Amino acid sequence: MINIVAFMGPSGSGKTTLAKYMNLRKVTTFTTRSIRKGERDGVDYFFMSEKEFLRLYDEGELLERTEYGGNLYGTGIEPLRAAISRGNVVSIVIDINGARRLREVFPDNLLIVGISSPMQECIDRMVERGEPEIERRSQSHGEETRGVMEVSDMIINNSKENWWKSRLVVEALGKSLMEQDLRENHPADDAG
Repeated sequence: MINIVAFMGPSGSGKTTLAKYMNLRKVTTFTTRSIRKGERDGVDYFFMSEKEFLRLYDEGELLERTEYGGNLYGTGIEPLRAAISRGNVVSIVIDINGARRLREVFPDNLLIVGISSPMQECIDRMVERGEPEIERRSQSHGEETRGVMEVSDMIINNSKENWWKSRLVVEALGKSLMEQDLRENHPADDAG
């Protein structure tokens, strides 16, 4: 059963936006970076000090960790285990390191959705959102796109001209997975 849908792709590719259209419960990840305008602690990320982050990692509470732009990012392992044990389906936005680690730990419960988008469109999206460090973030576009090609179970071309198709695909996939969740957790009464 697929319990974890992981979205990955370059900065500005639309992975977080598309993950929202799947309408699955989101697993919130951890970071040491500062909170940005409009973000909420515990919703967008769990924001914490580097000391606290490293303590969680050292105690095995984080599945993996990545350093990006001088900040640490990581995925809590317990929400993923809980989703599997309860038969629920959750979504998460990760990078290549997180995807590889998820594949190692949860290979039978994982679907990795790679999001691809042209570099200039990714830059334009980041500019529109007023995101910081766009030049540095766009420098990893090629490497992140290669990572999408390497580990994804499916790849969505999220260019501007394909946006509506991308949205339809993730909405349909989310609906299908929710139906799987309902069948697994609430099977039809065979006696009726």
